[in-house]
Amino acid sequence: MKKSTIIIIVVVVLLSGWMWSGYNSFITAHEAVDGSWAQVETQYQRRIDLIPNLVSTVKGAADFEKSTFVEVTEARTKWMDAGNRTEKVSAANGMEGALARLMLTFENYPTLQATQASQPKGEQRDHSEQNKQSKQSKQSKQRKQSKQS
Repeated sequence: MKKSTIIIIVVVVLLSGWMWSGYNSFITAHEAVDGSWAQVETQYQRRIDLIPNLVSTVKGAADFEKSTFVEVTEARTKWMDAGNRTEKVSAANGMEGALARLMLTFENYPTLQATQASQPKGEQRDHSEQNKQSKQSKQSKQRKQSKQS
């Protein structure tokens, strides 16, 4: 064989090996990006799954507060519609109970159980948001590294 033929064969083999290695690197980087994106989608899904729980908790707190205001309004209406003293005393007692509950609601608003129940769900949502951001930054770093390779 001629020396030029051997050189051509060696160059073709080296070029084929380099192309095969580049293709494998491309596939590896593509799979890494797909895996990172799957993690981001998982975090999005977790965050979306928390929303109904948060909404139901907030609705529960709103219903609690609404029922308190309804009781106060009804007690006031009963007192205003009362005709004699016994009805007025009975209505006033109902009004005092409703007002006591209303005052308790306003005094203890930050520590209401219904309102506190929403805090862990909000914290879970915040934690999901932080995880999503960290996953996105990792994915961005992986893309930069794969472009440099």
